[in-house]
Amino acid sequence: MTQTNLGWIKLYRKLLHSPIFSSEKGLKVWVWCLLKASHDGYEQYVGRKLVVLRPGQFIFGRHSASGELKMKGSTLWGWIQTLKIDNYIDIKPYSKYSVISIKNWSEYQGVDSKVDNKRTTNEQQMDTNKNVKNVKNNIYSSRKCLTNELCVEIAEQYSVNVEPVKKIKTDLIGYCEQHGKKYKNYKATLQNWVRRAIDAKKITTVVRHQIPNVPEISEEQRQQNMKTIAEMKSKLTGGLSG
Repeated sequence: MTQTNLGWIKLYRKLLHSPIFSSEKGLKVWVWCLLKASHDGYEQYVGRKLVVLRPGQFIFGRHSASGELKMKGSTLWGWIQTLKIDNYIDIKPYSKYSVISIKNWSEYQGVDSKVDNKRTTNEQQMDTNKNVKNVKNNIYSSRKCLTNELCVEIAEQYSVNVEPVKKIKTDLIGYCEQHGKKYKNYKATLQNWVRRAIDAKKITTVVRHQIPNVPEISEEQRQQNMKTIAEMKSKLTGGLSG
């Protein structure tokens, strides 16, 4: 499981004076990059390839990222290129994915020892209690959360058919049982597996057409419509018989 679904990031007020702050979409993409980046580094499979990521890096797939950000792929890619040109990020492309690195990650998210050293024992204990509580309240920390209902939710999130998502769920459960693997958030893990399948084009997205809302009419209006139709039929029948 990626660590980007857990914890928090630092966001400094100097961002207010950064050029990226003047662009709504640019700021959205930049903050998304910060949120996606690994804090401590981790390992992630992309297909059958194990990718080792360092702090400040994350796997980027244009299609899945576009879905997460609710942004056109061309617009997103344009901003990714802009962030690269302006030295916010670096990007290394591979055949099926890219690795984005946040430049100056330690500056953005490094530990401030002066502040941390001021924390009291009570504050540390409070944080520990909160973490224990969060673990207990995390309904996705058990494989029991991998239900068909969750598959439907994820399928709708990424605009794909539910059956492939169910198969990936089964594969994930089998992988955990075979290798004795445990995850802190099984929903996030299933989402990652689905995104990788989409990036690898093992799952294709579908266009979902919404049924237009037909306004309801009153009983009086319905009766009037029926009367009008009957009159039109009567005139048409009379014209044909004449």
